[in-house]
Amino acid sequence: MIYTDIKSFADDLIGTDDTKFPVARKTRFANRALERIESLILSADGKIKFDDKNNSIPPIGTWALTAGNRTQQILEDSGGNPILKIVAVSVKDKEGTYHDIEIVDVRTPDAALIRKGNGETGTPRKAVLLGNNLIFDYTPDYGFSDGIQIIYQSLMIPFVVADTTAEAGFDDQFHSLISMWMAYWEGLKRGKKQVASLRQEIQVMEGQLLEHYQGLESDPVVIEAERYDPR
Repeated sequence: MIYTDIKSFADDLIGTDDTKFPVARKTRFANRALERIESLILSADGKIKFDDKNNSIPPIGTWALTAGNRTQQILEDSGGNPILKIVAVSVKDKEGTYHDIEIVDVRTPDAALIRKGNGETGTPRKAVLLGNNLIFDYTPDYGFSDGIQIIYQSLMIPFVVADTTAEAGFDDQFHSLISMWMAYWEGLKRGKKQVASLRQEIQVMEGQLLEHYQGLESDPVVIEAERYDPR
């Protein structure tokens, strides 16, 4: 659903137009809805990690590995988009080969030892993730400008007031949820009687959204050729 249709549907739900419900406020509400929807999706996705379909930059990037520095802050990708969640980390060894490292649960005794540091140098093998800060077990005694490789999830790309044909970056069948939230918040502001039924519809669709993205975690069904009977 393109943004023009998202706005129009919001108007239809509560009987408004661009005069009563200005586009600037529509856009603020639409982006607030995107934040809500993204938080739900990130809480639900499993093996298949969500990424905004509008992102032109693949969700994998490199950062510098610096000799003598066992911490690295990962805030944004090369396009300046804020990084929400780090999914996996690889580090180059002295020969320049990437190796996956283990992200240690911050609540474990092992994590406490890593945070404290052991004073040893070498190729990092484990790391603790505190927010968007990596703390390695070993302090690297070498460096590469692209020594850390990270797979991540970033913020959805927001709408802007001038958008018309832009689309939200999650699955199309749930785009009307943006309109529903827009209409709900505007309806609350105006005391519209439709807000109660809108809230119920939102709850139903959010449940369907969660179920959908949780379902993507399941392994694909494989039909073994020798057992398949087309009859």
